Amino acid sequence: MGVSAGMGTGAAFILEKKRFVISHEPSADPVLELERFEKALEKVTYDTRKLLDTARAEEADILDAYLMLLADPATTDDVRALIARSYNATLAVKEAIGSIVGMFEALDDAYMRERAFDIQDIMNILLRELLGIKPQDISAIPPGSVIIADDLATSDTAKMNMDHIAGIITAAGGQNSHTSIVARSFEIPAIVGAGQAIEAIDAGDEILIDGAEGRAVVRPTEEARARFMRRNDAYAKEKELYKRFIGHPSITKDGRKIEILANIGTPGELQRVLGGTAEGIGLFRSEFLFMDKKDSPDEQTQFAAYREVAAAMKGKTVTIRTMDIGGDKHLDYLNFEKEDNPFLGYRAIRISLDRDDLFRTQLRAILRASDFGPVRILFPFISSLEELLSAKTALEAAKDALRREGV
Repeated sequence: MGVSAGMGTGAAFILEKKRFVISHEPSADPVLELERFEKALEKVTYDTRKLLDTARAEEADILDAYLMLLADPATTDDVRALIARSYNATLAVKEAIGSIVGMFEALDDAYMRERAFDIQDIMNILLRELLGIKPQDISAIPPGSVIIADDLATSDTAKMNMDHIAGIITAAGGQNSHTSIVARSFEIPAIVGAGQAIEAIDAGDEILIDGAEGRAVVRPTEEARARFMRRNDAYAKEKELYKRFIGHPSITKDGRKIEILANIGTPGELQRVLGGTAEGIGLFRSEFLFMDKKDSPDEQTQFAAYREVAAAMKGKTVTIRTMDIGGDKHLDYLNFEKEDNPFLGYRAIRISLDRDDLFRTQLRAILRASDFGPVRILFPFISSLEELLSAKTALEAAKDALRREGV
């Protein structure tokens, strides 16, 4: 099935299959097995946070969800319960988290079924950590590679240099799989659901891939190459035709205006946005300015980041989300008390309203940046009218202060 249009040619780069040999032998020491699991959980959580620090917008939300699942008692308590019943840690992870995967795979909604693969990826990472298996190094994939895999997880694509990838072919996956979403985002030709056909591909094989038709030719003849080049030329002309519409409003045939917006986590992601058709920034995740710091960023640091984005968008609207920290996003300079469910507790707007110094600084920086382009503010995790009114009161107070200062 072709899920991302485009033509590509390159050498096959085969991702290792995630296969694990798991012992069913009962544990002689449940305390030791529990300690092994807790250490693996801590290490995987740490590694995922580090991956999130440099993640692109395409991966950031899903990695956030990974962290939520790793911290959620609904995910981990069943593992601990099985270990208490003398399951070894590896088998407990496979049984407990595997049952959650099965629940998602049984859902009617196609999008939710695809999320089963995300949960399975978490399970696989934990299993690999418990079994001491070193993951394949995919950070240095050579240019012009066609990725061949069972499927691609977020933990895979977040480590890849997407500029080096000429195409993607996976055995599994669907229209809403992570592979499909990432491929379309980076305009990489991709075929998913190829099944056992990928078994016939060897590392280094030349591959011609047509993402629109959902076809790939392995070890092509000269005649096949010639046909491919003719189609590639036609596709290139079609892309040039589409470029004429860049910068024009997105309006349906019956006159309905549709906004096409981009999400970013750092100003560094602007380059890809500016080269496309986005009519603004729908979400600027400001919390990345607050992470991996010894202290919170001051007003000038934040202002510089927000100003860069507002100015670069040249009059297009930028929506900045105030810091969504808490839950999985721990900051060393903020001491959070342990909560049973931190993802619905003390986080985001509740921290902002509680820490007036942080909130006031951020609001001032955003307001100052609005002098360089239209800016909107999104307050995250509002759960009551009182929170919304308090946030808007703080915003008006920041406006008044800046006016008095003549800023």
